[in-house]
Parts: sequence; structure tokens; C-alpha cells
Amino acid sequence: MASQLITNLDRFATCLQWDDHLKEGYLLVPDHPELRLTPAREGDEDDLVKLYNDPIAASKMWQEPYPYPRSYAEETIRSQLLMATEQNHLVQAILANNSQTLSQVMDRPICGFTKLRSLNGELLADLTLSGFVSYKEDIAPSTETLPPHEQVWISRYAIRPEFRRRGLMKAALEALFFGWVKRYMGIKAIGAYVEGDSTPSLSLIKSLGFTEVRRWQGVKPLEAGGGKWRSQG
Repeated sequence: MASQLITNLDRFATCLQWDDHLKEGYLLVPDHPELRLTPAREGDEDDLVKLYNDPIAASKMWQEPYPYPRSYAEETIRSQLLMATEQNHLVQAILANNSQTLSQVMDRPICGFTKLRSLNGELLADLTLSGFVSYKEDIAPSTETLPPHEQVWISRYAIRPEFRRRGLMKAALEALFFGWVKRYMGIKAIGAYVEGDSTPSLSLIKSLGFTEVRRWQGVKPLEAGGGKWRSQG
């Protein structure tokens, strides 16, 4: 699925904020003052292990290993912390200079808002947005070397079972897409891979403006549970 990111951005104009106590940039989630999108933090590893070892989440997240080892979570968070440091400098520059696009303060897009949290820091969901596509049948060719306005980034997400079907993921993705990606990154579009029988996810991404580009059938990797899977792009 791919979204061209066309919407009225006024509602998301003030999503980007700075927390002086935590020394990090974050995104407000409109209509959900109890939530915010933040970068990764030290200590998130155990939450990722619990999230991605949930059988329901694991059955849909075929890109992740299953069982999901702590070593994998540690590597993920280590990489995301480096990105968070870079992004925090960027957020400060944007807010200080009222910059409208990332190109005014750096030469490549970045998206490190990967965690949906409550105000007390509890991790509710994990979100990633990647500009490099490397699957056998891609929505688009590798976009890593293209100029930002030609890039297609891929969105993935997982939310804890007790917070599903409350509209929280839609609100979080809207804040991410329209409070950060569309407003500052200047990329062409966002894509998503969704299993064809995942009705909630299909409904969610369609409600965000995604349209179907391609569908195919394949085999889920053994490390993700094995078996056949059907995916829509």
C-alpha cells in the first residue's frame, strides 16, 4: 500500500515539541493528550521483547524474528538511540529557527519517532519508518540514493494487545505522517506491507489514505513462525 500524504496539515502544525527535562523532541498526538511519540530510550529493550513475542503480533510481523531474542532488541535500540541523538539536534534547530523542511537544516530525511508512550513513559507501541526497501518484490526500488522528493519510505508498527482497536495506532500514525513526515521530511510517499487477511490493519491503512499497489503470496520465514502468508503492498 502507498500513501501520497495529502491532507489538511493545520491540525498537526504544533505536534513537534521539545521536552527540556528529558532532553528529547517528541510529537503530540492530537485528541490524545495522554500520549506522545518519542525516540527510543535506554531501557526499552524488555518492552520490545514482550511486544514482539506476543503470538498475535508475531503472526503478523513476519519481518521480525520469532521468538524475538533480547539480543535483537538490544541491537535495535542501540541503533535507534544513535538516530535519536541526531534527530534531537535537528528538532532543536527546527524549533529555534521555525524551519519548514528538513532540507533547511540537514541534507537527508530522518525519522526517529519510534515509540508511542503514555506520559509516564510506558511503551504502548513500536513504530518504524525506513527509507531503504530490500525485499524481493518491492513497492519501489531501493530509494536510499534518490533525492528526498523521490523516496518511498516503508511504515511498520506493532501495538500491545490491551491497546488494540481503540484508535490509538491511527492517531499515532497520523501524528507521525502529518506532524513530522509531510511537514518536514519532504519525501514522495509512504508504503506499507500488510497481510491480506489482516482486516484491522487493512482498514487502518486505508483510512489513512493508502491505496493498493501490489499483492503477492509467499512463505513466511521459519524464524517468524513459518507457513504461507499473503501480503498486499
